[in-house]
Amino acid sequence: MPERKAIKPIDIFGFIRRFAFSIVVCALFIFTMVAPLALLAERPTYTVAGKLIIYPVIPSLITKSEDPSIINFFHDYVRTQVERMRDDSIVETAIEKMTRKEKEAFFPPFLDEVGRINMLRGRVQIKPVSRTHIIQLTLTGGRQLGLAGALNSLMAAYLDKLMKEDENKYFSRLKFLREKRDGIEREVIDLEKAVKEVAEKINSSAFVEDYNMVQKQVEQLQKIYLQQMAVRIEKESSYNQALKKGKALASLSLAPMIDEVVLKDQSLDFTASWTYQQLQSLRASIDGITRENKDRQYVEQRMAAMKKYEAKLGEEVRSKAEWILTGKRDYEIEREILSSRAQFQAASDTEGQLRIQLEATRTRANEVSLGILKGSALEKDLYNKRDFLFRLDTRILELESESSASQRVSIESRARFPESPSGSNLKKLLMGCVALSLALPGGVFLLIELLDNRIHRPQDIEFAVGSKPLWPISMAPEGINFLNILEEAPDHRCAKAIRSLAINLLVEHKQHQSKVFLFSGVSRNVGSCSIMLNTARVMQKQISRILLIDGDYSGGNLSRMLELADGGRPGMGEFLAGEEPLENCLFHEGERGLDIIPSGRPVSALEATSRNFIDLVSEMRGRYDVIFVYTYPILTSDLTELLCGVADVAVIVSKGDTTLYKDLYMTASFFFRLKIKALAPVLNWGGTKEKDMVNNLIEGVQKRMARRVVRKKREKGGERKKEMNS
Repeated sequence: MPERKAIKPIDIFGFIRRFAFSIVVCALFIFTMVAPLALLAERPTYTVAGKLIIYPVIPSLITKSEDPSIINFFHDYVRTQVERMRDDSIVETAIEKMTRKEKEAFFPPFLDEVGRINMLRGRVQIKPVSRTHIIQLTLTGGRQLGLAGALNSLMAAYLDKLMKEDENKYFSRLKFLREKRDGIEREVIDLEKAVKEVAEKINSSAFVEDYNMVQKQVEQLQKIYLQQMAVRIEKESSYNQALKKGKALASLSLAPMIDEVVLKDQSLDFTASWTYQQLQSLRASIDGITRENKDRQYVEQRMAAMKKYEAKLGEEVRSKAEWILTGKRDYEIEREILSSRAQFQAASDTEGQLRIQLEATRTRANEVSLGILKGSALEKDLYNKRDFLFRLDTRILELESESSASQRVSIESRARFPESPSGSNLKKLLMGCVALSLALPGGVFLLIELLDNRIHRPQDIEFAVGSKPLWPISMAPEGINFLNILEEAPDHRCAKAIRSLAINLLVEHKQHQSKVFLFSGVSRNVGSCSIMLNTARVMQKQISRILLIDGDYSGGNLSRMLELADGGRPGMGEFLAGEEPLENCLFHEGERGLDIIPSGRPVSALEATSRNFIDLVSEMRGRYDVIFVYTYPILTSDLTELLCGVADVAVIVSKGDTTLYKDLYMTASFFFRLKIKALAPVLNWGGTKEKDMVNNLIEGVQKRMARRVVRKKREKGGERKKEMNS
């Protein structure tokens, strides 16, 4: 069953279908209001561009230790340089290279150093030119002065940084390598000392795990420990079972055993026999004496005192028996628990001693193993350090013989002063106006949709109840009464939905022997009564004995539909009040061939929820094949909750665009809590829709928008006619 949701999920497609036209009309109106402002805010923009070229191959070095070509990773190199040009240090150096006039023209006066860095970095666009070795830099702004200077300064700052890196590259490399060589030499000496110390500590110069004899002792102790652990677990399980058994025995009632002790008590039996004899004798002595006679009153007082003594003696015997039996049971339970606890504690103590010994042996084995691993690692590290020291000496000799190479990046073209605007910001402003025009009404209507808690689609019932609804019942054709739709429009979708509901209930009746079907709406006036009547008529073709019970104790909705409310006909109200027998309240409706118990006169809620109603339904279960009971919504009636105890299937009827989602969710929760055997949700689109405040607001807004559109069309049509006449 799908997961139920307490809050109705939003229906995106339904929201678009209901409000798309309104949102578009409002957006067009708002756009016509703000578009002139975008035209007034239009400003020209200027663009400057510069180019850097990257050489994939530079002249070879004296030695061949480095590859001067970057062809294999050229694109990665270019992307790396693009990211480096956005570094804070390069942007800050570029700002320092700009002249005072360029800074005043390019940056606002209120920006600090961090703001200037972020502004220049954010406005410069850097991207590689496809299929070339060129990186293009573009800068756009609203002023002509300062753009070319800012872009040229950025390229110059980047090239200066590359040049400094090339100058310091070999110096820093050699310094680092020499320091690294000296450190490696010291590490080799320290490693030789460490290997000697480890060998002395583990008494072995062969760093192999096969020589670790302590580890074998650990394996033997571990086997013994696991065996003892199994014994401890068994004893612990026995102890826990003893606790559970004691708790279960303590919860059993001793009433039968107490009653047995009381029955076998001879003193109580003797007292009861003697009391009975004395009471018979005393009754015989007062025969024929009036109640006002003092002797009779005295004898009656003695008889009452004897009965009271007999009852008191019985209570004392019962209390004493209960005290003895309870104490005996508690003693036996406690003795069994103490025995299990002692065995469990002994097993736990043995396990703890083995654990301590195992941990001590394991610690020593770990020390030896760590010594072996450490010695092996030190030997490998010593070998690697010596090899690395040799390669460092070779690399130092190579770098000392290398010479500087030419720079890989250079300026291809510098930025020039922009003579004319390259465009304007009108397109961005118009896009912002469009986004604003759609966002404002869209947000308002979205809020309305979130506040609208009514059922609008079958999926809402699935989310609230947890199961898919049956075929939704649509509106009956115009001019046809819903009660007569099966005869007058049998091929209509509404009639097919009713037959589908009847077939589902018939399958439930045949497969699970369901007899009592409870029809209840989520709220009043959702069509549950008329749906029940039409469903009964469809099932009558398959089942002969069908009974309809009108449980509307305040007015009789079903009785009014069948015109049984007038004429003084007795019904459920008279039966519940005890005024009429059931046979007089049962009515056979000849036109439809159904047995009906009408509502009769109105009764109170207390009378309606009496036991007589439930007994009636239980009695009718044996006389009829199927019983349909129409009752109030479960949220407003206790009778529906009582009927859940005798009903087999509950049919919940919701009305589309009227029933609230929260009411349906609460109704389903009530039925689930009452453990109804089967639940059949039905969605009814027929009848008059009840509009809430949100729906009235939506329709009011839509009507006003439609009238405004029609008015504008008429005004435009009148203007065109005037122009044609003129």
